[in-house]
Amino acid sequence: MKLYVEETIGNVVEVESLITILEIADFDAGLRQMLEAEQSDTISAGSDITLTDNNKVIQFINPNGADRNVYLPTASINNHGFVIINTAASSYTLTVLSGTTTLGVIQADSGIGWFISNGIVWKGEGGGSSTVEVVIEEEDGAPSAVVETIKVPNGSLVDYGEGVVTLFENGIIPRSAMLFPDQCTPSGAMTFTVNASQRYCQFVTITTPALNNTYDYTVVLEKGTYEIKIYYYGGSTGGTGTLYIDGNSVDVFSYRGAAANLTNTLTGKVLSFSGLHTVQMKMTAVGTGGSGYSFQHTFISFRRTGD
Repeated sequence: MKLYVEETIGNVVEVESLITILEIADFDAGLRQMLEAEQSDTISAGSDITLTDNNKVIQFINPNGADRNVYLPTASINNHGFVIINTAASSYTLTVLSGTTTLGVIQADSGIGWFISNGIVWKGEGGGSSTVEVVIEEEDGAPSAVVETIKVPNGSLVDYGEGVVTLFENGIIPRSAMLFPDQCTPSGAMTFTVNASQRYCQFVTITTPALNNTYDYTVVLEKGTYEIKIYYYGGSTGGTGTLYIDGNSVDVFSYRGAAANLTNTLTGKVLSFSGLHTVQMKMTAVGTGGSGYSFQHTFISFRRTGD
């Protein structure tokens, strides 16, 4: 490179070479600083959490005995990203929201989610991972062998009992379900009755019919509006049942009727949150026009029909 400098006296001085020195910072220095320990908070939640732009980038959050919501700041040019880690040992989730929009559900056992804003909208990725041992059992229920441990990336495993485990991956939450008596926790011993004309060839009753008998289920479903169908078998000694979802009474109907397959269809029923729901069928009175508490139950179905 040559640089010509014109002096005030009119002479031209030729500079044979010019060395320019540029000091370039390490490209990863900013990233390293963002992920340093001093950029992290450790929180034991006592309730839902609302983050602000003043909170640190990395959030280690223990839900502390309950599922928690984590609300991101309002989208603006002042936002920075968040890395959120669920430090619960088991069971409890962190649902990350922007306003009322769910961006992700971070599972327990060190599940991690990334959340980034462009000043207009938040986006998220990740959610966690779980492991489970797969066990082959003999017909009598005695464990035979542990055959494999499964790693579930960005997902969760929900154990319904009776050997039924449902896998949910990449934050996708089911919008339909069928709940069978095999999966429930009854308030008393159950008797299964084989009936070739019945759906799935059987129905179940609690062996000693009584007031306040229950069938209790848990099910993971996305929030929204649902059609719910209760399938049962009618009888002259049938009682009056009440369906409860998350502790709230949803419908009351009679199990008393002709000895036949019957269906009670409910529409427009709203689940207000995504996640684990409790479903209970409870014997709350004698059947209409009768005197018995029989509870001949087949299964319950859920089908999402709208937001």
